[in-house]
Amino acid sequence: MNKERQQPVKVATWSQLTDRRPHGVRVAEVDLVVVRHDDRVSVLEGRCPHRAGKLVGGRIDGELLICPFHGWDFHCGSGVSGGVEGESIHRFDAWVESDAVWVDEAAVRHWRSVTPQAFADDEILGPDDDEPT
Repeated sequence: MNKERQQPVKVATWSQLTDRRPHGVRVAEVDLVVVRHDDRVSVLEGRCPHRAGKLVGGRIDGELLICPFHGWDFHCGSGVSGGVEGESIHRFDAWVESDAVWVDEAAVRHWRSVTPQAFADDEILGPDDDEPT
């Protein structure tokens, strides 16, 4: 993990995260999903690359985060899809300190600057769109 943390920002309270349940947060205009898995934490890009559906409504199956809309899966530890070859979501450096889960806001901003959003905000699937699978 990259130890250069320029702008730490709290994204969750560790003791309040339900194990294996996605938790949504927005940092620097970017949707993220926080997943507690036993004593580990992952902070991942919060939109599926398929149709930009919000992954916070998904479920955890073993080590996989499953998109609630069309079932695409992403490994919580790496962000790589096991079911769709060549697809992945970004995994951000995250750490737990003093009962808080942190990410570097500067890293999120940089990622967004080099990874433009593929869909306009009104084209993104959300809770009121397609029925989750």
